[in-house]
Amino acid sequence: MTQDDPKSESPYPDTEDWETVFKIYEDHSALAFSLAHHFIAVKEYLEGDRKSIPEAKAAIDEAVDCLYGYTDFRRVSHELFRAAVEGRITTDQEEAIRELGIRI
Repeated sequence: MTQDDPKSESPYPDTEDWETVFKIYEDHSALAFSLAHHFIAVKEYLEGDRKSIPEAKAAIDEAVDCLYGYTDFRRVSHELFRAAVEGRITTDQEEAIRELGIRI
């Protein structure tokens, strides 16, 4: 695979991705600190014994579901939101979402 091949990109956010997403916290130090604390809690679930992985997954799912209320998807469908963030949205669904003015 070459660098120009999208399959060679990591599915995980890099520094630039995180900085873009977290820019909103620029003037909200306490909220940024609280979010960082939550990330550490999830990390601790993942670093613990294997039986903590379900708790980490549940915490991440809870965070994603909470973010739903802050997106334009709340006007449409929670299921479409989950399909979009999980990368399992169909081309037809994506087209319908864009026609509704929702950017993904």
